[in-house]
Amino acid sequence: MGGGLAAGAVVLEIKPRAQRVRVVELVGAVALQAVREATAQLEATRRQSTSKEPALRRELKAWGAELAEVEAERDGIWEQVPPKAQAAYSRMRMQPPVAQVLNNQCSACRVTVTSSGMQMLRKGDELVHCEHCGRILVRD
Repeated sequence: MGGGLAAGAVVLEIKPRAQRVRVVELVGAVALQAVREATAQLEATRRQSTSKEPALRRELKAWGAELAEVEAERDGIWEQVPPKAQAAYSRMRMQPPVAQVLNNQCSACRVTVTSSGMQMLRKGDELVHCEHCGRILVRD
């Protein structure tokens, strides 16, 4: 009788192992299928990006040319700005360094510009800074 119990215990031990092996095989099969699907998706995406690359390169080249034009225009305008104003602009730490005056207010901080500040802006002889935020003020 003792041998029958031992054989029964071995059978009980084998069944859970067989079930674990089957679970591992199923998980492996699912993982393999996921890898195959991901690989197929990757290849499709690579083909799509390869087909779009020439058009994107042309677009990038066009944007680069437009950027060069805008930078050249900016540099030309900057040369027309008086050196004193260039220095004041370059020293500004806040962005944007210039604020428009709308309804007698600094458009950046909404503080009312003094009447003397408005007179100086109208004359246009010198730079006017906002008394509150320090930005260079320009008229609308």
